[in-house]
Amino acid sequence: MNKIVGIFLCGILTVFCMQVQCVESDTGLDTEIDGQIIGLVLQSDIDTEIGLVPENDTALDTGIGLMSEDDMVVDSDTEIDLVPENDMVLQTDIDTEIASDNTVVDTFAVLKADYDYSAIKVLKQIRGGKKKSICSFIVDHANTVFLVKQTNRPGPTGELIAVRDMFATHIAESHNLPANRVRLIPKNMNLPGKVRKGIAGTLHLCVSGKNLSGKSGLSLQQPISVQLIKDMSQHDDFPRIVALDTFLGNAARRNNTLFYDEATNRFAAIDLESAFKTQLAEVTRSFFKAYLNNKSLVLSKKQFDSLTVYRDTLKMLVKNNSIQDQHGLLDYFVAQVGIARKDKKVAQLIALYKTRIKENHAYCQEVVTILDALLRSYKDKVLDLSDDQESILVINRSARYDLLCNSMKDEYRDKIQCPESTLVDIVNKISAYCIAYQ
Repeated sequence: MNKIVGIFLCGILTVFCMQVQCVESDTGLDTEIDGQIIGLVLQSDIDTEIGLVPENDTALDTGIGLMSEDDMVVDSDTEIDLVPENDMVLQTDIDTEIASDNTVVDTFAVLKADYDYSAIKVLKQIRGGKKKSICSFIVDHANTVFLVKQTNRPGPTGELIAVRDMFATHIAESHNLPANRVRLIPKNMNLPGKVRKGIAGTLHLCVSGKNLSGKSGLSLQQPISVQLIKDMSQHDDFPRIVALDTFLGNAARRNNTLFYDEATNRFAAIDLESAFKTQLAEVTRSFFKAYLNNKSLVLSKKQFDSLTVYRDTLKMLVKNNSIQDQHGLLDYFVAQVGIARKDKKVAQLIALYKTRIKENHAYCQEVVTILDALLRSYKDKVLDLSDDQESILVINRSARYDLLCNSMKDEYRDKIQCPESTLVDIVNKISAYCIAYQ
């Protein structure tokens, strides 16, 4: 008992002394180009909550933030409610789509047992910060670009990265939300680009466009704030992405994980593996509840419409994903990845994830109810601003992006026999992802 009390007091002292704690994401990557390390992606702990006093929007230290696997501790007596393997949830992802010439395309054909691996070209490898992840870029017979990702951490807890990635992207894809598509690479499949044998991985369909790593003054990273409400009104895809992150408890939405495709005027979110690491919905509930009580929030028409889309998306996610269904989906992917269920740390983390799922679901329901009332009360009070009074979203082109594209075109021109336009598309995607993980 004295030991438990001592640990508890040390935890309180740590939260009190630290205003902002930064940790490295499981996907924090560096990339080596021409023998030089470009950099690391650091996914920061979010230990601050936007102040619930709307007038000053101050930041309060709440201790609510991203947690590393080593920090996640649950009571050893917590009941581990795992779905038996014969009762697993069935995966419903559809991997075929209709191409522009009306032919049926199997997007993830490389995962088929009879696929000819000689048609796959491995173009580049990038390694995770502190060797936590290892990724490879590959192209298939149709010159489709994929990212092959595996944990590089010892022990079964590292494989939970694949579980979180699969869970979160499955939720996004099943609701047609703007996020990248991901499939599981079984542990016994030796797909080219998969470095660690006997360890499951994930196959990410690389999205088109360039990321917002060079864009300043805009952020969709939560917890919620007045500025975030303004920022997510800048594009129709933003409130849907923010709602997805709220539902999943993903506070790692950095600009380098947002990709913009000029051809379609669409955004896509990547890197959803930080699901379950924060109680975003609890903070969001408190934030909107404060504004509901004092009526001091000022909204433009665009911001009001954006909040409405955010509310509707969150309502859809709550309605379509019961706690029981999410727990079953989590167990399904744990089984598919092949993680040792009897490992004590794995069992504790799975129990923690299930607790987070249960709490996030309940808080999201409250957020929807509060936003229903808030939006009703503001319906006739929005400001009708002209376009020049609203901030305009501008996507800056990174000089490093152009440099990487040019160097890769020269490197891959002989390796990939394809039209120049296809080559440009391939190197654009790889360059954008390298910039995303710098």
